[in-house]
Amino acid sequence: LEVVDESNLWDLDTSSISIIRKVPNIVINELMISTSSLSFPDILGEYIELYNLDYMSHDINGYTIFGTTGESHVISSGTPLEIPASGYLLLGRTDIWEIEPDYIYSGISLSDPLENANNFYDIIYLKTPYDQLVDSVYYDGVWDVVNAASAISMEVINPTLDNNQPGNWATSISTFGGFWGGSPGAENSVYMLYGCTDPQALNYNE
Repeated sequence: LEVVDESNLWDLDTSSISIIRKVPNIVINELMISTSSLSFPDILGEYIELYNLDYMSHDINGYTIFGTTGESHVISSGTPLEIPASGYLLLGRTDIWEIEPDYIYSGISLSDPLENANNFYDIIYLKTPYDQLVDSVYYDGVWDVVNAASAISMEVINPTLDNNQPGNWATSISTFGGFWGGSPGAENSVYMLYGCTDPQALNYNE
């Protein structure tokens, strides 16, 4: 770097620039917060589904999942863990039941009504290795969809909508494994092109 002032005095120095990739447009798209009502412990059955709204794939190795109380898990896979463009990636607590997660995580627990009082809440964060916030979801015991999500996942009705608004979530109408409700690793069963979920409304699905 060469600097010259108005008196034509000059000096040389060095500088460096760090170039960080833009934050990918990845959203938290589906949550299984409770499986214990069917005698399968939550610590084994919880899952988090991600959806990539970008037109390119992203390797999420090194990303971190954070919970409400500061608990965290750094995603560390021995091979690239890519979420494809306009595609899904499933993060699960285990693979010993009817789901096939792309990655198994630990140390993060999703709060649910069976474990907590009515005034509970939870927040899940996803951050890049550079501490950039990719997405976060807040939910609490006031949400009707949360109270209905027992052995049934919560799905965003459209991944382009604000996933911190309870009206943009619904319980899954799909099943897997015979009796579990959810669409892990696939398009949400409640997906709507625009978002109005009241079939009696004039703007239904608009």
